[in-house]
Amino acid sequence: WYTTGSRVEATSGEVWTTSGPARILVFSTFATSHAGTYSCLVKNRNDMTTTTFTTIYTVVLATPVPPEVQGVNISRSTSNGSPSLTVSWTAVPGSGITYTVWYSTNSGTTAEPPSGALNVSGITGTSTTLNGLAQGTQYYIWVVAVSSDGKGPYSTRVSEITFTGPSQVSGVTVTPSSLNGSPTLNVTWTSPTGSGISYIVKYSTTNQASP
Repeated sequence: WYTTGSRVEATSGEVWTTSGPARILVFSTFATSHAGTYSCLVKNRNDMTTTTFTTIYTVVLATPVPPEVQGVNISRSTSNGSPSLTVSWTAVPGSGITYTVWYSTNSGTTAEPPSGALNVSGITGTSTTLNGLAQGTQYYIWVVAVSSDGKGPYSTRVSEITFTGPSQVSGVTVTPSSLNGSPTLNVTWTSPTGSGISYIVKYSTTNQASP
């Protein structure tokens, strides 16, 4: 057996075996270095070159890509009053791996996200938080590992429904007053619909749209 004009020697990953008159080249393990064109040169028992012939075989190795991401989990929370979803997963083996998280309100398929899905890419850890999501909405999520050789298969689709928070407070009024000789401000508002609602009042000496 020859490759690129040189005889293939039996080394780790390349083993000669004999079956009757046949001499077989077996790859016990594959590496990118094995890609190439191989020729089998056959001679008669007297080593006469007049009866030789060559058979050409081409070995093409697919570029290795990361495996499918496993253990995808979602937890719900809020960020600055807006629903968010924290997505975590189990790291895949390999070096230089980053992750991309795809998410959509369209279910797509279990194997891949739909066209138009949003994504967060270049994640080097094993979690990320998706912010600014709609309230009470079901989001479908896929995670994929990416290396310099390409991206692996999408993780199996998972989904979660974001928190539904109370509506915006309305009818806010501020009335100056005093208490024990010190100035105070009395703040009142109209309660939104819902049960178990509490309130946070933030204040500042700076005039701005949000605290």
